[in-house]
Amino acid sequence: MTVQRYVLREVMQTWLAVTGVLVAILVSNQLSRVLGRAASDEYGRHVVFDLIALGAIMNLSVIVPVGPLAGHRPGPWPASTTTAK
Repeated sequence: MTVQRYVLREVMQTWLAVTGVLVAILVSNQLSRVLGRAASDEYGRHVVFDLIALGAIMNLSVIVPVGPLAGHRPGPWPASTTTAK
């Protein structure tokens, strides 16, 4: 039981970190696009936050399933491949 909790904690921490970083990258990209269009008067002021929030939700639907795969850390390498000769 203790090993299962440890493994679950490690997997969840990695998943949250990877998902958080990917969301931050995609939201900042979305923010720059929406603010650029708002500056050129394509979008009104009242729509900017809504578009950023909706874009973040759309990005989460893609990132959440991919997060565990992107956060996978391989196990320790064999000693023969890590030592300098």
